[in-house]
Amino acid sequence: MNTDNTANYFNLVNNIQEVDTTKTNHFLYRENVNAAYINLNRKFKKLSVQAGLRMENTNYSGHQLGNDVSVIRNDSSFSRSYVNLFPTVYFSYEVNEKNSLTLNYGRRIDRPNYQDLNPFLFFLDQYTYQAGNPYLQPQFSDNIELSHTYNHFLTTTLNYGDTKNFFSETFEQSGHATIVRHGNIGRRQSAGIAVSAQVSVTKWWTSIFYGNVNYNKFSGFLYGENINVDATTLTLNLNNQFNFHGGWSGELSGFYRTKGVEGQIVIEPLGQASAAIAKKVLKDKGSVKLGVRDFLYTNKPHGYLNFQQTEATFSNRRDSRQVALTFTYNFGKPLKGIGPRRHSGAGEEQNRVNTGGNN
Repeated sequence: MNTDNTANYFNLVNNIQEVDTTKTNHFLYRENVNAAYINLNRKFKKLSVQAGLRMENTNYSGHQLGNDVSVIRNDSSFSRSYVNLFPTVYFSYEVNEKNSLTLNYGRRIDRPNYQDLNPFLFFLDQYTYQAGNPYLQPQFSDNIELSHTYNHFLTTTLNYGDTKNFFSETFEQSGHATIVRHGNIGRRQSAGIAVSAQVSVTKWWTSIFYGNVNYNKFSGFLYGENINVDATTLTLNLNNQFNFHGGWSGELSGFYRTKGVEGQIVIEPLGQASAAIAKKVLKDKGSVKLGVRDFLYTNKPHGYLNFQQTEATFSNRRDSRQVALTFTYNFGKPLKGIGPRRHSGAGEEQNRVNTGGNN
């Protein structure tokens, strides 16, 4: 992956354009990831075992070109190369007809978005700047889960995760302004229990419930301060699906999440409720659906942060309440023998590109 980010700014002086060296920026980044995989699986009567190993070799380099006036920004560059192993193990055991157990462990890597590595400073307003961090490192997570399924409808899962080099949005005080950038906070530990169930209330009503209690602890050292925060968060999700006579169907769903913490940020409780109704038409080949998302307009993320003797609050108002009318039509018969699409590494790289500019 090669990126070439150029932002040119000019000042109009006496009808002559002059380069604004305080804002003009040219940043080059190159990354190459090589991987090898091995996967084994075996079944022993009621026990199934699957194990895999992925080896990755990562090489990347960045180059921040300087401007003509060296006191504004000097030319700088960085590079790194490393090799990592990512094992996965999965066990499944059928206790009897109504009970089964699964145990899995996996190690994964999450790399920062490319724009988050760009060291240039963006002026959001006179009190807030946004900047990239060329020294931002990927985070590595070890996760283990133990699940029990009863009668194919009730699943209970215990999970534990340990993330090293955890990165998130950070806030640094610089004079009267705040600089927002992604940074490696340190370590995140999480543990929780989740319950999911699918219940047929009646012949025409199916309810799917999901609940999760999760404990998160963040510890590290950032901008000269120790970080040691934790919180327990409850998440509830309910989805009701209705199938009526005459080709009519409906859906009523929603979620609620209690107060949570993410690094330096404390997020207050929030939730959302959505509904939809649909009708099959044209001999069941077509469908018309009217849906309303967040009709109570409660999905408004807000919270606060306390850092470097600074207290700040935030509240986001976005277009979460939406109404959509859709029509779908199926041509011919569904094709047989076509499985799900395989995900390639290009999809992960695409997700790491901030196409919307500053986030």
